[in-house]
Amino acid sequence: MQELFVDGGQGAAGHELVTQVRDGPPVRQLGKRLVGATGTNTTNVVSYPAAHPGVIAVSAVDASGTPVAAGNRGVRVDLAAPGAALISIGPRGSGDISGDGAALATAFVAGTAAFVRSYYPHLSAAGVVHRLEVTADQPGATLPDPQVGYGTVDPYTAVTTVLPEESGGLPPNVPPARPLHLPPLRPPDTWPVTTAVLICMVVVAGLLAGGAAAHIRRHGRRRDWQPAPTGIWQEPAAGPASSTQARQ
Repeated sequence: MQELFVDGGQGAAGHELVTQVRDGPPVRQLGKRLVGATGTNTTNVVSYPAAHPGVIAVSAVDASGTPVAAGNRGVRVDLAAPGAALISIGPRGSGDISGDGAALATAFVAGTAAFVRSYYPHLSAAGVVHRLEVTADQPGATLPDPQVGYGTVDPYTAVTTVLPEESGGLPPNVPPARPLHLPPLRPPDTWPVTTAVLICMVVVAGLLAGGAAAHIRRHGRRRDWQPAPTGIWQEPAAGPASSTQARQ
């Protein structure tokens, strides 16, 4: 399957493609899928090749998801994509350019279809379109919506979503995970903890030694550095009786 990005038939190349789509065999029979813009910057109109059966008709939305162009009865819209205030590299000169419109939004849809096709090569053209539609950010209204179709295309969801209908209702076959080989664990390095404990012990011992030295020095000065008495000395009781005994 091939995905082609067209701009709604503008220019000589666009008119030639419109002629090929109109006069050639149906697009579905070719195994191809065309992506075309529908409408202008103000309203959705019937334009080719977007209006041709088998072509993905794309409209534009802004950053908030609001459609850029107003819906129009009879105009088919399949998907929507960002198409407002888009910034890209300028074709000539330096700097960048900003553009709007569904013609730019078609590039998002065509690129997402290419992602899906590369990730699911077994899908048919219809299968790729189905995946784009069911994984789109739906507008919360009756589908397809006249302005955004089945919703705004979501490249990440379009590639990663598991669809039961693609695997017959069975989960996909996931290859077994390879065993995880971890390097051997190295013994923990206890030297920092040991060093901290030793430093704390030295500091505590120093504080205890300093306190003991200060205590000995204070009491030694009080006794004029004389040895302490060996006997038990008791201070006499104070009172008149004790004074009389002392005079006798």
